[in-house]
Amino acid sequence: MIVVSIMIEYIDPNNLISHEDIEVYNLEKIINCIRKYKAIQPVIVDENTFIILDGHHRTKASKILGIRKIPVYMVDYFDNRIKVNSFALNISNLNLAIRFIEDSTDGGLCLKIINKNICGKTLYNLYWKINSIQSYLKYLGFKIVKTNEDGILLPKLEKDYIVDIAKKGLRFPPRTTRHTYDFIIPRNRITINEFL
Repeated sequence: MIVVSIMIEYIDPNNLISHEDIEVYNLEKIINCIRKYKAIQPVIVDENTFIILDGHHRTKASKILGIRKIPVYMVDYFDNRIKVNSFALNISNLNLAIRFIEDSTDGGLCLKIINKNICGKTLYNLYWKINSIQSYLKYLGFKIVKTNEDGILLPKLEKDYIVDIAKKGLRFPPRTTRHTYDFIIPRNRITINEFL
């Protein structure tokens, strides 16, 4: 792992662009944490587009709390040392033949569950359909955990596609992307008293 000197900048959270939606229960936890500690872990943002790579919930919490400036690490998203990885869905008590199909006769991208194709014309549509199925399975009582590699590996997203979706004002479901860095990014909380 390479050590890179990254400087903290303070940016208005309203200037940052999301590419993922948020989970309300997670948001509430982060709001309470910021209130309690008067500190926040810096958000990781692309320096060219202001798209959030890591910290959608922290950014939303900051907006709700009225924080005028939050600590941000600016990085070059297209640096080869920054990777976009997919999550895998680990669904307990569910023995189904599930696989991702890149090309389909249905004219889109599909996830095959037993003999049924769940398709979307784009990866964006497919991810939202997968999110709906996930919600339904949770409602039925199945435990679903997003992991790094144990389970059904979801389709890979490219950086250009993520940027394109964000620039259109669209958002993927929560925790769609998993960014990793071949350099160390400090994860310490930064006090934000002066910005409240």
